[in-house]
Amino acid sequence: MFNAVLKMNSENLLVKSRDKYADWWLKTYKISNTGKTLTEDWKIRIATDSDWNRERSLFQVSGDVFGAAYPGASSDGYIQLVTMESDDSKKPVIVNGKMSFDNMQFLIGIDEPVFKANTGKGMLEKTDFDLTLTGGTATLSSNNPSSLTRLKDKYLLTVGYNGIADGNEKITIAPAKDAIFDGKGNAMDVAQSNNTFTLNEKTPPAISSTTLSSDNITATVTLSEKVFANANGSGNLTKDDFNLSLSGGTATLARS
Repeated sequence: MFNAVLKMNSENLLVKSRDKYADWWLKTYKISNTGKTLTEDWKIRIATDSDWNRERSLFQVSGDVFGAAYPGASSDGYIQLVTMESDDSKKPVIVNGKMSFDNMQFLIGIDEPVFKANTGKGMLEKTDFDLTLTGGTATLSSNNPSSLTRLKDKYLLTVGYNGIADGNEKITIAPAKDAIFDGKGNAMDVAQSNNTFTLNEKTPPAISSTTLSSDNITATVTLSEKVFANANGSGNLTKDDFNLSLSGGTATLARS
């Protein structure tokens, strides 16, 4: 339970571990063979068991600067910063993405920590992502997300629309040009994979036609699509799912 792992960039891992002498080390490992092989690069001893005896967190401050938080004697709290240099020529990429059912939120995963500046500093802002929408009837209310929230190694984007999606829209979420960098200053390319989504159809059903029997007793109602009694797509309609109104003339409704 005493070890911790932090991804430094797309090619290196930072590991905190304890050896058989109860000394604590920070080590870097080179990632190769599509992640199947780890090769120890270099290491630094940072503490002994006397002041490093509980589980701690690792975090990236900026670029090559990393920190470890830990309690010492008498429950004092400490943060130790170290510079762990590494080679990384790979540009950060979008590795996965998910869209909410209402089309409003997108969770975008990037393969390594990213920053606003090429110096490995700064939090991303909503203007660091560009949006494009093609097809369908809905349009974007802005070419940038309306909000951006970092969730560990993922980013939650909120998107606004004009109109209602008919399901033929495709939205692409891309890094703005020279706007997102990894800790070594490699800029994300605008062209990405795993970043295009088809919007869910949100057009509400409508009555497409109504036919009234010659005796005025029965009305046949045709809807534009299959409908259900419940929002989760289950249940058959009942008479209570329709409201009636009558105007003019002398007759009145026996039940509305």
